[in-house]
Amino acid sequence: MGKIKFILILAGFLSGLSAVAFDFEYEGLYYKILSTEEKTVEVTRPIDDNSNLGYTGEIVIPEYAKFGDEVYTVISVGESAFIHCDGITAITISNTVKTIESLAFQFRAKNIELHLGNSVEYIGDYSFRGISLSNELVLPSSLKYIGSYAFDGLNASIINIPSNVEFIGIRAFQSDSIQEYNVDSENRNYCSIDGVLFDKDATTIISYPMARGDIHYKVPEGITAIGEWAFYAVKNLQTIDLPDSLTSIENCGFYGCHLKSIVIPDNVNYIGQFGFSECIDLVSIEIPELIDRIEWGTFIWCFELQKVTCKPLTPPYCNYWAFYDWLEPVWNTPLSKCTLYVPEESLELYMATFQWNEFGKIIGLPSSTGVESVNGMEDSHFSVYNLRGVNILNTTDKSEIRELPSGVYIINGKKVAL
Repeated sequence: MGKIKFILILAGFLSGLSAVAFDFEYEGLYYKILSTEEKTVEVTRPIDDNSNLGYTGEIVIPEYAKFGDEVYTVISVGESAFIHCDGITAITISNTVKTIESLAFQFRAKNIELHLGNSVEYIGDYSFRGISLSNELVLPSSLKYIGSYAFDGLNASIINIPSNVEFIGIRAFQSDSIQEYNVDSENRNYCSIDGVLFDKDATTIISYPMARGDIHYKVPEGITAIGEWAFYAVKNLQTIDLPDSLTSIENCGFYGCHLKSIVIPDNVNYIGQFGFSECIDLVSIEIPELIDRIEWGTFIWCFELQKVTCKPLTPPYCNYWAFYDWLEPVWNTPLSKCTLYVPEESLELYMATFQWNEFGKIIGLPSSTGVESVNGMEDSHFSVYNLRGVNILNTTDKSEIRELPSGVYIINGKKVAL
């Protein structure tokens, strides 16, 4: 028994030693030596946990730190170095620092003054998550990498992306105050078009500004993908025109967006997980013919959904969680109150297929041959007639057409299903 007790005490002692995460302390900050030859160090935590170390006021990451007779250059702020230090009011990063690791300054604070040194190349995931600034965010021209959620919670209205940025992670600048992205014209990896962030070739939308004021947006022709979280929680956008060139909507592409209706173009063959999750204002959606499965969470938490038009002749496979939150049924998309429109010849198939047969009404539409989508119409003016030849609407706004009751209409001489 004595030997066992000794071993347990020794193990506890050794684990305590392993919790020490620094090599020396200098002027209130802790450092880990990265290279004795190059004499470089990283600001770190004194212990291996994520507790609040109690830092308050202004944090200045210096250019140099002394240890004995040696002077070391500070080139990095380590992972979680200042995590949960909510009392910090200002952050200044010196010009010798090249990397700011993940979670380095993740804490909750408002009106923080942030100054990034002109040598920073790497900003890791969640590095400044939870911080809102009192000054303009100025990203240095040296910057190459911006991690996911790096500035989640930022309160800037304009984000300027420097020329050397090679990678921007998902939701890197998540904020309900951002109205515009501007990308340096010399950047080889990204571009901005009318304030929206795209990849350089303008084939993928990376991020639509959450606070942009427009209620309608026309995605440029040539776009083939809606990127992950691209329209996350966009609050003003109600309708959107997607181009015929679009082929995929990636995971969470429209998560939490306040769209009221959307027609997915015929060439789209993939809608990712949670693609339209929590679109709480979404009333109607049209699913194209090439979709063969509805992924996990794609239409979950769409509380106002009333009308779904599903074009595939074979009912797409539905993941168990495609429309339903089985853990919290109160948050289910109300399929029993929705009307599903399907190809007439596939009506019985849909009525016998899991989840599709949960819709309150399932109505067959005439064969899609000769029946078009309003989304694909490029006309500037629309004359709308019902099938009895009565003119019921004249407009230049497609959104007015989408608000009509479901059915088949004659628009500018063409048969169109809504």
